[in-house]
Amino acid sequence: MATLTNLPEPPGADDHGLYLGPAPADRRRAALAQLLTGRPREDDPAVAHFERFAADQKLDTRQVWAACQGGPAGRILAAALIVPNAGATAMLFPGSAAGWLDHAVAVRLIRAACSAPALAGVRVVQALLDTGQVLEAQVLERAGLQRLAKLVYMQCPTDRRHHRIVLPASLGRVPVTVWRGLEDHHDRFCAAIEASYEDTRDCPGLLGLRPIEQVVAGHRATGKYRPALWHAFFDEQDAPVAVLLLAESHQGAAHEVVYLGVSKPYRGRGIGGQLMAYALSETTRRGGGRLYLAVDDRNEPAVRLYQGLGFRATARKAAFILPCDTQG
Repeated sequence: MATLTNLPEPPGADDHGLYLGPAPADRRRAALAQLLTGRPREDDPAVAHFERFAADQKLDTRQVWAACQGGPAGRILAAALIVPNAGATAMLFPGSAAGWLDHAVAVRLIRAACSAPALAGVRVVQALLDTGQVLEAQVLERAGLQRLAKLVYMQCPTDRRHHRIVLPASLGRVPVTVWRGLEDHHDRFCAAIEASYEDTRDCPGLLGLRPIEQVVAGHRATGKYRPALWHAFFDEQDAPVAVLLLAESHQGAAHEVVYLGVSKPYRGRGIGGQLMAYALSETTRRGGGRLYLAVDDRNEPAVRLYQGLGFRATARKAAFILPCDTQG
């Protein structure tokens, strides 16, 4: 078995009968079990639980890949799931090291899955690991993924006594016009999001990997899209000031901040705090008990802002990306 210190290249499929490819239909549940538990037992309750979760989240689990010794019906050495998403992205679920009987083969499997024909048009493959998954991180890097950021997942309970902020008519003492809903104001949302990217501290490694139209499509697919929860703010000269995208969460009575950005000329005026106070208030009015978000831990001003508003960290994840060469 390969070790942490020196992961060799795995043997080719022809050399030792190694199969690397989508799990055959009759072995998908076994591959999922290997991915989730480290054992290919189809009757494991974890498999049924994940299938229910995938159905609720509308995740396509057909791209379960397996590395099998001796052909598709052989012993499963590793498994991975890759799910295409809106916005020309795909999410890679590599599982844990407990599910890899050969770490070098896991590297080869991840490489193969990320270059699958089913991912034609995908520009960025993403993966998330717990911060303590050291071996898994090394395997992802060996497979070609790059460290993007350490994400802090935060949440804040809403309280009707404290969150009664209406939609602001001015931001940072600047009168603004607000445009709501993507369908009628697509170009404005594209412009506001792009303007907020200048010198951003939040996952700058993602910049330039996708056209803005694909970025917006990805945002729209996050959570349950509601037009009234998308806000683009412009000043009196019709220049973008800020953008706030909220969504109803799939996780019960809650909302999430899909994206918050402020254009560079307007930073340092307390606009982020204004918009987050409004977001908490709007979540309350709509019956949400909590507001969720994720932020790059290097974005210290944003982390301090959220903490000051009552947000508390609930998890930390290491984010990895693989930019893809595509004609799509």
